[in-house]
Amino acid sequence: MTATYEHVRVHRSDAVVIVELDNPPLNIITLDVARDLVRLCAELASGDADIPDTSDGAVRAVVFRSAHRGLFTAGADITMMAQLEAGGDELWSAFEEVAAVFDAVEQLPMPTICQLEGIALGGGFELALACDFRYAGDDLAQVGLPEVRIGLLPGGGGTQRLARLVGAGVATEMIMKGMRYDAATALAKGLVHEVIPADELTATVELRAASLAAQAPRALRHIKTLIRASFTHAGDDGLRLERELFRDLLSTRDAAEGIAALTDNRRPTFTGG
Repeated sequence: MTATYEHVRVHRSDAVVIVELDNPPLNIITLDVARDLVRLCAELASGDADIPDTSDGAVRAVVFRSAHRGLFTAGADITMMAQLEAGGDELWSAFEEVAAVFDAVEQLPMPTICQLEGIALGGGFELALACDFRYAGDDLAQVGLPEVRIGLLPGGGGTQRLARLVGAGVATEMIMKGMRYDAATALAKGLVHEVIPADELTATVELRAASLAAQAPRALRHIKTLIRASFTHAGDDGLRLERELFRDLLSTRDAAEGIAALTDNRRPTFTGG
């Protein structure tokens, strides 16, 4: 059963779960927020999340956004770092709990979308990088990993995920200089998939999520696994895994339905079987 969340709102629309950060005024990712998100991701991954909705069936896509329009998040809780002993075990333990959020999001088996608006800095952008898709409103004024400006580095996976996404050149400039970009620049550099008018952002993201949720869920899970494997599997190991997972899909009802729908010139209905 899903626990009560203090700083995260969760609701469901058919097969899509919407996760909203709710820690005003800047949606800082505190320890409490991090713990809520890690617990929720564990429930979503295991299928144990109990989120009220009129529909039945598994969760097929997840959207991360702010509960407050015009702002995503200003990042992790720097105030907490200032209050804890520098370099001490308590500070390190707190950091590890926050960093665990981004790994938990990345490891979700279903497609994930991050809706970016206003500000998405530091840990906020690391959360976005852990998602499969990033859609930005044209009001996105600042997106970046500015940790170097306070003598730190992105420690929640930012250096690794950003370089994989846009290459070493863009990542090096962005992280070493602590650059902050607006929506148009973020799109040009490949940080986001699409820039959408701010007043259309929420509706458009929900449409994108519903479209993903309509795809064959087992195929999407395998695709996520293989894309991650392309960075972690040496030599031909990734190719062998691709063949193995393709073979697994050949025996599914969804594959049979997809092939039949193509033959019949109709839209397929995937059930997850």
